Amino acid sequence: MKPKGLWIVLILIAAQRANAAEESPPLVYSVNLRSEAVNAGAMAGLVPNLIGKTYQKAHEQFLDALKQTSGNESPGTLRPLACAEGPCRRLIEQPAKADPGWLPALLSSESTHRARVATINIIFDGRFFQVPVTFIDARLDDSGKVVMENPMQISYIRTYSRSLHAEDIRTQRNDVPFEGKIGSREAQWHFWLGGSAPRLPAELNHSFELIAALLTARLSAGEGAQISSALANKKALPRVRDITGKDPACKVLHGAFPVVKDLGEYLWIAVPGDASKVGNSMFIEPRCGFDY
Repeated sequence: MKPKGLWIVLILIAAQRANAAEESPPLVYSVNLRSEAVNAGAMAGLVPNLIGKTYQKAHEQFLDALKQTSGNESPGTLRPLACAEGPCRRLIEQPAKADPGWLPALLSSESTHRARVATINIIFDGRFFQVPVTFIDARLDDSGKVVMENPMQISYIRTYSRSLHAEDIRTQRNDVPFEGKIGSREAQWHFWLGGSAPRLPAELNHSFELIAALLTARLSAGEGAQISSALANKKALPRVRDITGKDPACKVLHGAFPVVKDLGEYLWIAVPGDASKVGNSMFIEPRCGFDY
């Protein structure tokens, strides 16, 4: 193929991808952040002043990452969720104080009259880092009423880890010296926010990648059916402790919860209980490392 012909093919492919993105229902999202480390004042008395300023800067990087969530030209922190299971959806942020007519108006303006709605909660208190995301498909029916379908909640959970913190210090992954007590409140801030490559912003990006992978699996024909079957037969599933064994060094968070899939470093975990009460909620958790 001549160079000119190759360029034409590439342009056509790019146009097809752009059209697919435009025709796909958008991802409408809202982000709710609960954090104890928003500013230096929140850290007053917890850590020395100098280290506190370092942590504050790292936390600002974490907050900045949350702002990189819209537009098709920039990948953004939420890009993995927008690109789950097919062509990347346009990201549309729902206004914080949207009136009841906002979503119907948006759906009516879309060619498909559909959207996926994601409510993202990010919870960080120094010990726990949690990202519960609720997904639901919204559409307009023939009468113009909004219909919500296929609700699903996926929660990523990680905690401060004494053993991992000690390893970070030993290997100098965290390049800010620490002479405090492992497991202390000061240690928690050092673990998440210390160093030139703080763990918290990276953990935020990683959480969305893992949530997107599970979302894609849930929505695929083959693996989605397997997961649905597993959720319908939770009593037959192995428990977390059955998977991790009796290694005392492997600290788990939900030892008695049923495991849908073992990914090695991470587990897909079902919430116990009747589906009519707990729905089809799932956790993504590290295999070990809950020695907080």
